[in-house]
Amino acid sequence: MSLLTTSRPNVARTLLAAFVLLLAGAVVAPVPAQATTSSTCPAGYLCLYYNSGFTGARADLVFSDAALSNEAFNDGPRGRAGWGQTVGNDSASLWNRTGTTVRLYNWQGCTSRAGNPTFSVVPGGKVNLGDIGWKNKISSLYIEGRGGCVPYSQAHL
Repeated sequence: MSLLTTSRPNVARTLLAAFVLLLAGAVVAPVPAQATTSSTCPAGYLCLYYNSGFTGARADLVFSDAALSNEAFNDGPRGRAGWGQTVGNDSASLWNRTGTTVRLYNWQGCTSRAGNPTFSVVPGGKVNLGDIGWKNKISSLYIEGRGGCVPYSQAHL
């Protein structure tokens, strides 16, 4: 005896319709988006990643920062490698989605140690910092048009 065979045809149609709606709901129900699971750098931000290849925990920055020692990798996928670690001198890759040039420095206060030049990243640029000798060397950064980079000694008086 079939499940749809009954002495009451309306009951069978109702059961069939409910089953079809249940299946349709399971197929077309959207999966809610969760920002904390995305590895993608949001538009308008400079994203520093803990690991090379734009993986691991991420730090999303929108303004110039004279001392990355006060920032943490606490954006992007929660619980990934480096989550909660300090950003200063601990970044392995970056993606510049600010829409402007970003200048990187190997010393706090947007200055560089003697003999070490700064490095600029154009809008849209993605860089594995190890490829250019800058892995774990970014201490401060200047995002053009997004606040000055106050020397570290003045910013922390």
